[in-house]
Amino acid sequence: MNNYIYSNISVNMGGNTDATVMPVDLLVSRLEAVFSASVGQAGISTSFVRSYIPTMSEIPDNVNLVKSQYDLLKGDWATEENQLLLVVDEYNRISDITLALLGYNSVEKIDPEKTIVEFGELKEFSFESVMSKKFYYINNDNRYFKLASPKTYAEYCYDESNMPEGKYTPLIITGIVRLKDNVSQGVLQTGIAYTSKLTEKAIAENKNSVIVQEIDNIYDANIYSFLSTKKALTDALQSVLGEVTITDDLIFNTMQANIAQVAFNTKQNYVALAGKDKASKLSIYSNNYESKEELKTYLNAWNSKPNMPEEDEVHFSDSTEMLFMALNTMVDSIKIVLVCFTSISLIVSSIMIGIITYVSVVERTKEIGILRAIGARKKDISRIFNAETFLIGLFAGLIGVGVSYLLSIPINLIVAKLVENVGNIATLRLVDAGILVACSFILTIFAGIIPSRIAAKKDPVVALRTE
Repeated sequence: MNNYIYSNISVNMGGNTDATVMPVDLLVSRLEAVFSASVGQAGISTSFVRSYIPTMSEIPDNVNLVKSQYDLLKGDWATEENQLLLVVDEYNRISDITLALLGYNSVEKIDPEKTIVEFGELKEFSFESVMSKKFYYINNDNRYFKLASPKTYAEYCYDESNMPEGKYTPLIITGIVRLKDNVSQGVLQTGIAYTSKLTEKAIAENKNSVIVQEIDNIYDANIYSFLSTKKALTDALQSVLGEVTITDDLIFNTMQANIAQVAFNTKQNYVALAGKDKASKLSIYSNNYESKEELKTYLNAWNSKPNMPEEDEVHFSDSTEMLFMALNTMVDSIKIVLVCFTSISLIVSSIMIGIITYVSVVERTKEIGILRAIGARKKDISRIFNAETFLIGLFAGLIGVGVSYLLSIPINLIVAKLVENVGNIATLRLVDAGILVACSFILTIFAGIIPSRIAAKKDPVVALRTE
C-alpha cells in the first residue's frame, strides 16, 4: 500500500529539490539507497532495514482488539477507506520519517558518500494541525501511462496544484491514538495506519488495471518514475517548442537524465501492482496464551496430515514465542554465569569455615585433652565441633535470608517507580528461604568434618601438655 498512498513530500537530493506528491515507498526507496552501502558492509540486508522504517501500516479488522489496546486522544476511530489513524508512542512522539510524510519536515540533505540523512528541525505541533494533513490514494490506471515502447510504462508525478479531479481518493487523519498504559505491545505500528477497506479497494481496482493485464506479455517490465510533474514539463516544452504536440514519449525522453528505473520480474510485478488478491501473510491474535497454544497444535496437526502437499502446508511463526525464547536464552546464560560465580564463592566459603573450625581446634587442644581425660569419647569431641559448625551455618543462613527480605522492599519500590506495571521483581518464597537455610548449615557441616575428625583423634596426653 505504500506504493499507492501519496503524500506531499519535500526531498533535497544533493542539490536537486523535489517538492511533489509522491508515493510513500519512493521516499523509503531513496533512504534505502543511501544506506545500502554502509549496511551492506556490516552484513545487514537493506530489506531488513526497510522493515523497520516506520511508514504506513494496516489496521486489523478486529476493531474491538484495537480499541482494547489503544486510547483515542483526538478525533474518531478510522473505519472507512478514506480514513487514517496517527499512532503516537507513550510520549506522544512520532519518527522523523513520519514527520516528513506529514509535511512538517523535509529531507534536507542526503549525502551518499557519508550516508548522512537529515530531516530538518523537529517541531512540536497540535493534534488539530495533524488532522488537517491530506494523503492521496491513486490507482494503477491513474499512476502509469504507456509509452510507445511496448514494454515501457512511465509514472505520473503530481503536485498539490496538479491533482487530477476524480482520479484520486483523498485520505484524511480522523483520529490520534496511543497505546494504553497497561499494554506492553500493540497491534499497530507507530506512524500512520490505514483501514483494511482501503486495501480491499486497491486490490479491487488494480487487479484488472491495464498494466496488470499486460504483465503476462512483458517478461521484464520497466516502470519509470518522473522526478518532476508532467504538467510542469508539458508547460516548459510548450514554451520552447511552440505549437508542437507534446507527447508522453517526448516528455519521457526529455526527462531521461532524471528518471529512476525500477525493474521487476513477472511474479513480483503482480504483487507490487496489486494484481494478486491472495494474502501473502496472515496475522492471528489470540486472546490468551492457552488459545495460542491450541492454535499452534491445530496448525501442526494440519501440516502432519498424511500425503499433505507442500504447497498446502501452513508455515507459521510465533512472535511471542520467539521473543520469550530469546529472553529465556539470555536468562539461562545469566543463570549459568551466576551459578559459576556462586559455586566459586561456596567453595571458598566452605574452605574458610573449615579453616575457622581448625583454628578453633588448635586453640582448644588442652580443653580436648581434659575432656578425653575425664572420659569423653572421640565421637563426643567430634559432636562438639560439628555442633559449632552447624550453628554457624544456621545463623549465617538466617541472616542471609533476613537481609534478602529487607533488601527486596526498597528494590521493588525503586523498580516500580522506574517501570510501570512490572510487579515485584525481587521475591523470595518461604519454601525457597527454608531450602537456602538448609543448604547453608549442610555446607558448613561438611566443611567442619575434617577439622572435627582431627580434634577427635588427638592423643589426650599430648593434648594436655599443649599450652
